[in-house]
Amino acid sequence: MRRLEPGLRRWTGPLIGGPATDPLEALGDRAPTIARPLLVELGQLILMALNHRDDVWLLPLLTVVVAGGIATWAPWPAVVVWSLLSIGAAGISQLVFQRFLVRANSLTDPRPWLWVLAAARFATSAVWGLLPLFAWPDHDLAGRCLLMLIMGTAMALRTCGTIPHPLMLGLQMVPPALALLVLAGATLAEESGTARGGAPGMALVLGSLLYSVFIYRMGRQICRRMRHMLEMQLDLAAAKRAADQANDAKSGFLATLSHEIRTPMTGILGLTQLLLETGLSMRQRDYVRTVHESGESLLAILNDVLDLSKVEAGKLEIDQRPFDTAALLDGVLKLMVGRAAEKGLDLQLRTSQAFPARLMGDPLRLRQVLLNLVGNAIKFTDRGWVRISASADRLDDGRMQFGIIVSDTGMGVPEASQGRLFETFSQASVEVTRRYGGSGLGLAIAKRLVQAMGGEIGFRSRPGNGSHFWFTIPTAEPEDEVAIARNTDAPPLCLPPLAVLVVEDVTANQVVLDALLRARGHAVTVVADGAAAVRLVAQGRFDLVLMDMQLPGIDGLEATRRIRALPDGSRARVPVVATTANTDATDGDHCLAAGMDGFVTKPIRPDALVEAMHKAWTARGTHVWPSAEPDAADAVLDARQIETVAQAIGAQDMPEFITITARTLVETADRFVEKVVAGDLPGAGQAVHTLYGVAANVGLSGLSAEARRAQQALRDDPPEIQRALAGTLRSNAEQAAAALADWLGEWLGSQRPADSAVA
Repeated sequence: MRRLEPGLRRWTGPLIGGPATDPLEALGDRAPTIARPLLVELGQLILMALNHRDDVWLLPLLTVVVAGGIATWAPWPAVVVWSLLSIGAAGISQLVFQRFLVRANSLTDPRPWLWVLAAARFATSAVWGLLPLFAWPDHDLAGRCLLMLIMGTAMALRTCGTIPHPLMLGLQMVPPALALLVLAGATLAEESGTARGGAPGMALVLGSLLYSVFIYRMGRQICRRMRHMLEMQLDLAAAKRAADQANDAKSGFLATLSHEIRTPMTGILGLTQLLLETGLSMRQRDYVRTVHESGESLLAILNDVLDLSKVEAGKLEIDQRPFDTAALLDGVLKLMVGRAAEKGLDLQLRTSQAFPARLMGDPLRLRQVLLNLVGNAIKFTDRGWVRISASADRLDDGRMQFGIIVSDTGMGVPEASQGRLFETFSQASVEVTRRYGGSGLGLAIAKRLVQAMGGEIGFRSRPGNGSHFWFTIPTAEPEDEVAIARNTDAPPLCLPPLAVLVVEDVTANQVVLDALLRARGHAVTVVADGAAAVRLVAQGRFDLVLMDMQLPGIDGLEATRRIRALPDGSRARVPVVATTANTDATDGDHCLAAGMDGFVTKPIRPDALVEAMHKAWTARGTHVWPSAEPDAADAVLDARQIETVAQAIGAQDMPEFITITARTLVETADRFVEKVVAGDLPGAGQAVHTLYGVAANVGLSGLSAEARRAQQALRDDPPEIQRALAGTLRSNAEQAAAALADWLGEWLGSQRPADSAVA
């Protein structure tokens, strides 16, 4: 039998095999390219072809059964001929319909195939209609009744197969209906001739006629309903396609919105944090702290919206790795204890006996859910306590079930609002929204996160008697039982002073990163585009690069690829950390694919920045460029540009030119600082414009770039950033003046031998 299977598959494959893609399922995707009437008719033909394919074994089987019945009175040669005709017509028809199904996904006009399929279907029906010619029962009344039963059955079966298309329905009914009427009419004539006629014969003829009409009308009604269902299917496919397009547009909009909001949020949060560390009056400190907290609230809402978008788009990734349960719970407790203390609440943590120290799961998502539940409990509780109860129970299959219950003595959830508490943008009532604020996304995101981890979430609450929110997650104990150090015991990250290149085009972010890094002892160089970053890395000695992903001209990814392709291997291996406002996991993959060593999202947190820098720096072997006496001229001066100027001016006038230029740089920078401090923006703009022109003329590319950034700051940034840039520009102008003096001495020394030879 096993030897016969390949042969059977080879012979029956063309008869029962189908296309790789179901043409009926793919019908809705072709709506934009085919007219609606043609698309509906194509769907009807596909439905009929699918029905016909299902009848591939039924028709030969019925042929054998019918042949055995009529062989009792008909000559066997006629029975054999009819059987061969029936099976042959069925096989040819099946091949035609199968060929149509194979090509259905590429058809744009089904009308040429309509008549081919109609002819194939009519041929098999005609063979059955011609059955009385091969097996006429003469005066055998029982044989005629059997043939009429066969014709009626054939009519019903053929109708079921052709119901989807009205033309096929009418054509296939003609041969068996005519044969049925001929048999009934002949029976009536014989009864009349033998004086036995009358009502029974007439009833037989009328019954045959009414049966045909009934079958046809029923088929037409079902055909109309199936056409209506096809149209509904196409409408649903169009609606789904529109919804998918809208969802993709929403995802793209949220990604763009994320980047556009996170970029200025870096400046807002970073500068307010730096401002809080300066000497402020109590009122000023309160104002700045309020701004900082408002920025944190805005960032939290933004994160909620982006998380919801990821969940809806199916892009949420759940990690499975060992985590320290005590570190997770203690971390949440430490974050929330301050908020609870502000309201006079007692924040408690209870764990069950034999609570495991380590479990498998996604600690980041668990922490997010737990923070949301505890935060809500504190928000809606005015007095009393908030309790976190943790447990881990072993299931029958050997796994563990990690459970959390967050209880409070707060206001509870109104009964009218309990049914929609986990819906998006939903809160208990308008009064709650006005009093406590919030976006109504926290619980909806928590529910989807728990479901994504395979768990359940719910609550029990009575108005005025507090609430109990709970969730359970299926998990397991790690196979490796090596102890993991708790986060609180981990040694603090330590970086030596590094030479860091910051590549950032937004002035506020430049100031924040510069201040954060200099406060930790690092030497910082700032550029605003990727091409300058590649050039400086190729020429300079940097221990680490902070690279923004979206830059004018060459973006951060391409700049990193060019750095990795530098011929100097020591410079090509410089650690590169991306600073990005995007939060999609694919962005991290793109960073790693481009050769980056890590990334940190905006708004940039100091601890996250230090952690990313430490990880990238240690991954590259903790290499630090050896200290060397810097060549000021090489650092800030374009030698080719200044030599071109020297050739034009000449050796005799060059010293005076350099002296005047250096003095102009310092004086113009001082004037810029004075104008900025005084709030005279037009005067500051004139000063920095002069400084830019003088620096660019002599090849001071770094100073000219600083001047361009200062010009932009005068247009776009607040006074705090303008003053910070003014101080930096003043220091750079002094360095540039010293670099000009050093270059002049070397240049004059190189010119004297030539002068002596001429003399």
